[in-house]
Amino acid sequence: MLGIFLLHIAVVTFITIMADKITIGVILNLSLGEFILLLPALVYLLFYKIKSKSGGVNLESVKEKASLKTRLHYNKVKPSTLGYVVLFTWLSMPLTTLINAVSMLFVDNTIVGMTDMILEVPFPIMLFIMAVMPACIEELVYRGIAYGGYRAEGTKFMAVLLSSAMFGLVHGNLNQAMYAFVLGILLALLFEATGSIFSTMLFHFLYNAQSCCIMFLMEAIQPGYYSNAANMTTTTEQLCMIISVYLIIAAVTTPLAICLLYKIAKNEGRAVELMECLPGKQK
Repeated sequence: MLGIFLLHIAVVTFITIMADKITIGVILNLSLGEFILLLPALVYLLFYKIKSKSGGVNLESVKEKASLKTRLHYNKVKPSTLGYVVLFTWLSMPLTTLINAVSMLFVDNTIVGMTDMILEVPFPIMLFIMAVMPACIEELVYRGIAYGGYRAEGTKFMAVLLSSAMFGLVHGNLNQAMYAFVLGILLALLFEATGSIFSTMLFHFLYNAQSCCIMFLMEAIQPGYYSNAANMTTTTEQLCMIISVYLIIAAVTTPLAICLLYKIAKNEGRAVELMECLPGKQK
C-alpha cells in the first residue's frame, strides 16, 4: 500500500511539473491509475517470500512462491456459480447507485465530468480500459494481495474492512470512494464465498462494463446528452428524489443480494468460510 501511494505521488508530481511540455490523453490518464497499482504488485509478487535473517533464501519460502496461483486464489468455480455472480452483481447495483447519489449531495459526480473525453475514444478500447483492466489488475491487488494478506494476519472481518477502505481511498475522491468502499466489502465477501478471484473479476468487469455500455448507448440514442448533463446543475430536491427512489429499490435488492451471496457460498461448499467474516462469529 505504501508503494502504491508513493508511486502515485511521484507520477502526479511529475505530470504536474511537466504539464506544459506533455499532454496526457484520456487513454493514458485512465491507464496510469492501473499501472500505478500493477507495478508495486508485481514487485511484491516477485520478492514477497524471499526473506531470511541469515541473508540467504528460505527454502520453504521458495516452495510457497512456486504456488503463487494457489496463494492468489486463481481457482475454478462451478458454472452455476458464475451465473449466480452475474445476478449478484445486478442486485448489488442499486445500493451503490444510492450511495453515489448521496455523495453527490456534497461533491460532484467525477465520472460525468470526464464523459466527453471518454466518448471520444472508440467503444472497444474504452471498454477494455474501463472494465477489463480494472477487473484484472484491481482484483489482483485488492482481493488477491491486500485481502489475502490482511486475512492471513488477522480476522476476516478486519481484512474485509481494511481492504475495502484501501479500495475506496485509492480512487482519490469522495464521490467514488464512498461507493467503492461498499463495493470492496461486497467483493471481499464474494471472494470468500467462492474462494476464487475469478468470481470477483467477473463482478468487477460486469459492474464497470454496464456503466461504459450505458454511456455509449445514451450518446448514440441522444447525442450530446452527457454534455448537457455536465452543464446542468442538479438541485438538492432532484437529488433527494433520486435518493428516495433508489432507497426503495435497494431496500428490496440488497437483502436478495445477501441471500444470493449465501447461496453462492453453499453452492461452492464455503458457507462456513463466508460466515467467518461476521464480527464475533468465532465466539
